[in-house]
Amino acid sequence: MQLFWQPVHLQTDKLLIFGGCMKQFVLLLLLLFCVAVLPACREQSKEEIFQQGMAFADSGNYRAALSFFREALEKDPNYIDARLQLGVAYQETNKLDKAEKELEKVLRQEPDSTKASLRLAQVYIQTERIDQAFQLLSELEKTQPNDIEVLSALARCGALQSDYALSEAKYRKALAIESTHLKSQLGLAQVLFATARPDEAQQLLQKTIENHPQSTGPYYLKFKYALQQGDRNDAIKSLERIQSVSPEDTGAAYMLALLYLDTGAFEKSYAIAENFKGKLPGASCEFANLWYLPLLKGRLRSCFG
Repeated sequence: MQLFWQPVHLQTDKLLIFGGCMKQFVLLLLLLFCVAVLPACREQSKEEIFQQGMAFADSGNYRAALSFFREALEKDPNYIDARLQLGVAYQETNKLDKAEKELEKVLRQEPDSTKASLRLAQVYIQTERIDQAFQLLSELEKTQPNDIEVLSALARCGALQSDYALSEAKYRKALAIESTHLKSQLGLAQVLFATARPDEAQQLLQKTIENHPQSTGPYYLKFKYALQQGDRNDAIKSLERIQSVSPEDTGAAYMLALLYLDTGAFEKSYAIAENFKGKLPGASCEFANLWYLPLLKGRLRSCFG
């Protein structure tokens, strides 16, 4: 009987084979590590970083995109594409002072940048500097007379200054170039409402709905007009359409629930409150208020008389 502490004699040839296999296995692991990990460890180019930012921006996540555009500019402060998109991201996240600075830098570097000029004009409008926006867009129109975005932005400036004739002319010119341009369709409908042509406005909105079935814009304009006219039923229909197109629109859902309460459709109102309860933290308190029926009914009746 062989005791366990007695030496064991291994065959040399088998040991060599085993050692060779282990060596090959370790080399294979190292190779896989190099292929999978090392490329990620290398320093990324400004273009690669920029594309990562654009992926976030294209998905609507401008907050995430900001850091990538800034990083790309750290590598190259003259990288104009990154500078422009940084300005856009700042605007989309409502950091208007920073957006203005970045867009102005773009225009100093590339004065003919239509995109930068348009975005800067939008910032001027958002900060209630309509005259500056109009001046910038008018200069841009001289070199881009058929740019529908320029025409639409000019039309918006005209409407904000109550120059409805100019606004209508620019919107119609934009629509003559592209008949389904959403901004121009909605803008022209607003001008038609403002100039007491509701039938024409409603016809245009119906056409807009046909062209853009997933847009809530036409229904919001219908809702706004219904409120102005004190038409509770049309207001409800418009909000119901918004909810069918965009179920997560909390603003439309909340107002619809209020209108349901005001018309005595309590079950429909409470169903909306239950649907949003716990889903959206920011909206939980608002929808909880729907249970305070007397107060809310009084608030609604002040809208409709």
